[in-house]
Parts: sequence; structure tokens; C-alpha cells
Amino acid sequence: MARANCIDMRGQEMGIGTLSDEFMGLSTDSETFEAVECHHVWYLPVKATVEWLTAFTLLVISSPLLLILAVLVKVTSPGPAFYAQTRLGRFGRKYRILKLRTMVHNAEAGTGPVWAAKGDCRITKVGKFLRLTHLDEVPQLWNVLRGEMSLIGPRPERPEIARRIESKVNGFHLRLSVRPGITGLAQMLLPADDPNDASMNCVRLKLAHDLYYVREVSPLVDLRIAFSTPCFFISAAIDAMRKGSLRSYGSAVERGLLENDGCVLAGDLRIDVAPPVVEQAPVASPARLRMPSATAGV
Repeated sequence: MARANCIDMRGQEMGIGTLSDEFMGLSTDSETFEAVECHHVWYLPVKATVEWLTAFTLLVISSPLLLILAVLVKVTSPGPAFYAQTRLGRFGRKYRILKLRTMVHNAEAGTGPVWAAKGDCRITKVGKFLRLTHLDEVPQLWNVLRGEMSLIGPRPERPEIARRIESKVNGFHLRLSVRPGITGLAQMLLPADDPNDASMNCVRLKLAHDLYYVREVSPLVDLRIAFSTPCFFISAAIDAMRKGSLRSYGSAVERGLLENDGCVLAGDLRIDVAPPVVEQAPVASPARLRMPSATAGV
């Protein structure tokens, strides 16, 4: 098999086997992912057992809510309530992740695999709420029970997008040294992936967080992430309700500004609230900046 060079988090160069056509030529052999060493290997089987029991309990408790959400998705937009999507699991193995549908049916028929953008028109009204609260992720508890995911770990990526990232971000596949998770360190601390981030700065920062988690995963780290996750979800739900309850008033203000050319009417007074247009000074042409010759004026 061909060899490729990879830089670990300490900046040391090492040889690794490349993936096959599925993911930049990487094989699913665990030796490919040994560049990142877990400091608490003993904890991994304990983690898997505890998370399976926790996922089973959470799935039973959340079943009524999941049923209600599935009905809402079904009746508010055409298409299935759930959808399955191929993702990369531990060691690059493919599996089908389960989610509540938040976009129109066959949303990527014309675009292919792409990240959702802010204000994406493909997202349904119910989908906006599900995404803000991350309730669309609840069905992934089934993936945890199947042994394809963890409750806590790096977020799984699609093979097509992972292939693009790996071509620009060296060592991206190393995050797959552990099972991907529903929540994780990078998810709690960093914003969602931006499709307009051509420099991949956010992806690189997330990779640094993911590799730190792979190395330092321990009961204490998982407990802190587990505690932070419901706080994050609850605050997101409250924020979504806040915006939803006041959105109609904000829309009325925006319509008024459009109808009055950026002005607010207060009786006979027109208050211009549009941002001022800053005129840029003209840039001198190269001819004007040319230095006089030594014979000028002679």
C-alpha cells in the first residue's frame, strides 16, 4: 500500500498507510490511526459500557418526545420524519447515522454533500427549532446502542466532505481513533462548520480539540462534557424560544425600514437609522506616485 506523510500534534513527521478510495485512500486498519496515543486506554471499554446503558435509558425516556417531534416533522413538510446518512465511524468505517429531518426532502439533490449555511433556505420551520436545540440528534442514541457511536466523541463526518478536508487539513483522519460522538469537546466550545470558510481555520481548530480529546479522554473529561451538554441544549432551547416569540416584531421593524428607505417615522419626524455610507478617498494612480527623474526641470 502507498505511504503518505502526516504531522502529529507535536509536529513530528511519521509514515502512515493511506486510505483507499473511500477516504483519501486510508484503510480501516487500526494501525493507521495509532499516531495519536490515548493516555487512558483502560477507560475505553468502561466508557463503552457506561455509555450503552446511558443511551438505552435516555432513548426510553425520550421516546414520547421523539414521537411528537417525528409527527411534527411529518405533518409540516413533505417527506419522511427520519433520514439516514452515511458517516465515517471509528477507523474510517462507514455506517448510517440517524437524524430527524430538518431540511426539505432530498435537499442535496442539486448540490451534492455540503454543509448547511447560516440561514439556509433548505431548512424547514420545524427544522430551525430542532437544529437550534439539537433535538434532531436524539435518534443517534440508536447508533450508540448499535456500537457505531459514543455519547461523547468527535463529530462524525461524511466521506465526501472528509475527503475534501483531508486534502487541505493534514491528519484530519486521526480524529477517528475513537468512536464519533453525539456531543464532544469541540461541539461544546466551537461554532458549527462554516461552508464559506475556505481557509478551513475552524476545521483546524476543531481538529486540535478532537485530537486533544482522543489523547486525554478520561472519566473526568467525559463528566465535564456530559455536564456541559444539557446546559448547552437548554440555553439553546431558551434562546430559540426567545427569538421565536419576538421574531414577528423584528420582521415588522425590518419591513418598515424597507418601505421608508431606512427611516423610522415618528409623527412628522423622519429618523434615518441606515448606516452612513463611508466614501473612500481616491487612490492615486501609479503615474501620480512616480518619482521625478533626475533631469526634471533641467
